[in-house]
Formats: sequence, structure tokens, C-alpha cells
Amino acid sequence: MLFTRRNAARLLAGSGVLGLLPSVASAQVAQSRVAPVSFYFRVNFVDAPDADALAFQEVSGMSAHAGEPVGEGGENRFVHSTPQRPKYENLILRRGVTSLDSPFVKWCQATLEGNPDGPIAPRDVRVSLKDAEGSAMKVWQFSSAWPVKWQVSSLADDGDEIAIEAVELAYAHYRREV
Repeated sequence: MLFTRRNAARLLAGSGVLGLLPSVASAQVAQSRVAPVSFYFRVNFVDAPDADALAFQEVSGMSAHAGEPVGEGGENRFVHSTPQRPKYENLILRRGVTSLDSPFVKWCQATLEGNPDGPIAPRDVRVSLKDAEGSAMKVWQFSSAWPVKWQVSSLADDGDEIAIEAVELAYAHYRREV
């Protein structure tokens, strides 16, 4: 069955979950309570949202933390967490190996293998989590991202797996939109 809000509402109705909602709750209200699926997302560059749309099978590393444990001097029993400037994990994008014609691949190649045309060109990257209709439910914007690592999965003659490339992007900061 195709995942749509209508189908999700039907599944919820069949499970008795809708009976737990107030009687004024319509199918539309029930549909808005459906949890998003993690496999329906889009990655694109902010400066060229349509031309540079990228298909990735996995996006990870979207996290930040601001506390650092600090041991109390002379007293080993106590550790305090103090607020500090946020630290960000690298954004990791995974997909099947693609051709060298891709603007994304050219950008990574120019950054990691030496850019003959000038300095590194950071780009803003947007990751959008979509709802059943394809509208953005959550958006993460990564500012001034640049590739710091490009890795290809192991190549083996005894397997039948697709060759996967992983690109790690460092960035200045990110913010959540929507």
C-alpha cells in the first residue's frame, strides 16, 4: 500500500486509535498526528535548489551538543557539566557511486583534490523531511558546508552489493526551520 495521509488515517481508524481522540476529531486532525517517516527526505544546495537536487540513501550526523564534563579539582567524586559553545558532528551523506559529471561530485573533487580555480567554496545545504504529500515537515539548514572526507565502500569480488560513497561535510552551524 502506498504511504499517504489518507491511507495512514485508514490504518489508524482500523486500529482503534481514532476512538481515543475527541469525537470532534476529523480525519484531517488524525492525519496531522501521523508520525513522519525517515525515508522520505530531500537534500539540496540552497543556492541552486532545483538544479542540484541530490538523491541520497542516508543522511546522518545531524546533531549538536553544548555541555562539556569538567572534573572538580581535588575532588574526584564530582563531575560538572558546563555550558559552552555548541559543537557539531559532521553531516554524512551516503548514496550509490555516481558519475563524475555531477556538480556535487565536481565540488567535492575540487575541494578534496585541490581546487585549481581558487579557494574552497563552502555551500549551504538543506535537508528536508517530507510528509506524505511531499511538503516539507522539518528542514535543517547547514551553513557554509564543505567536504572534509570522501569514502567509497569496500570493493570485493565475492559480493553483490552496490558500491556506496559517503561524503562528510563540516559546517559552521545549522538551524532547524519549520
